[in-house]
Amino acid sequence: MNKKQQRAENLTRHYSNLCALYTQNTGEALTMEQAKKLSNKLRKLEALATIETTAQLNGYYQEPTPQDYKNGNFEKMRLKCTENGEYPESEQKLDKVRAEVLKLFKGTLNGFFINYDARGYALKIKGENCPLSQDWGGYYILSPEIQ
Repeated sequence: MNKKQQRAENLTRHYSNLCALYTQNTGEALTMEQAKKLSNKLRKLEALATIETTAQLNGYYQEPTPQDYKNGNFEKMRLKCTENGEYPESEQKLDKVRAEVLKLFKGTLNGFFINYDARGYALKIKGENCPLSQDWGGYYILSPEIQ
């Protein structure tokens, strides 16, 4: 089996797993085409969540260059942080991501959470009997990059 065939097989398996997850949480069935659209939407939300969680970890959105420090642009890239070490603007963006994910599952996605560890995926599910792939921490990855 070549790489293209392997990727197609992996995608089909993922779409099938999304169908099962959707049915578990909503009681409704998805077609494979609907699962593909759901997967694409989840990938976009995963990207947005990863940007925000990584920025919160680093304190800024983009790695400043020496030129940025010299020009004083570093402060423009920083996240606005409260005295408690919270990032309210970033959290608002993550709240929107949460709401969009839940909306895709008609308001119910048992065990769904956003993982703030920037070393892995952001959109995850904790619990049991989930048809998705697991990470090293035992959580299920809602929107993995399929190779």
